[in-house]
Amino acid sequence: MFGIPEKYFWPGLIITLLSSSVIWWTSMLFIAKSDGGPQVVDNYYQKSVDYEVTKASRLAAQKSGWTVDVAWTVAQDNTVELRFVDKSGAPISGLEGSVELRRPDRAGAFGSAKLEPVDGTPGSYMVQVAPDKPGLWDMVIDARQGSQDYRFEVREEVSL
Repeated sequence: MFGIPEKYFWPGLIITLLSSSVIWWTSMLFIAKSDGGPQVVDNYYQKSVDYEVTKASRLAAQKSGWTVDVAWTVAQDNTVELRFVDKSGAPISGLEGSVELRRPDRAGAFGSAKLEPVDGTPGSYMVQVAPDKPGLWDMVIDARQGSQDYRFEVREEVSL
C-alpha cells in the first residue's frame, strides 16, 4: 500500500494511530491545566447565605439611578478614580465603602481597597488598587450612605 511493503505498513499505521492519540490527550491535559485548574470562590457558603442581602443592595443601586464613572488612571501610585453622580448629574458625597477588583475569568479578587474621598472634588473617590495588565476587569463597589447599602458592578476594558 502506498508503495510501502505490507510488513511495515500495518504495524506503522497502528504505531502512528497510538502515538497520535497519546500526543492528542497529552496536549488536552496540558490545555486543561494551563489556566490554574478549577476556580473555587472563597467563603462561597457564606456568600450564598448572604445572597438576598447582596441582591437587595444591587436593586437599591439600580433604583437610585446613580451612576459610577471609572477613570482608569493607573500611574505609579496604582490609583483608580471613581465619580458617583445621581440621576440629575449632581455629585454624591458622604459615601463609605470598599472596592474589589476582579478578573472575569478568576473566582477570587485581584485586590481590594477602601473608598477614599478626593478633597475638593465632591462625588469623587480614589481607590488604591489598580489592574496590572490590560483586558477586561470587574470592579465590585460596595458603598453605604447612611443606613442604605448599594452595590455597583462595573466591567470595563482596560488598556495600560
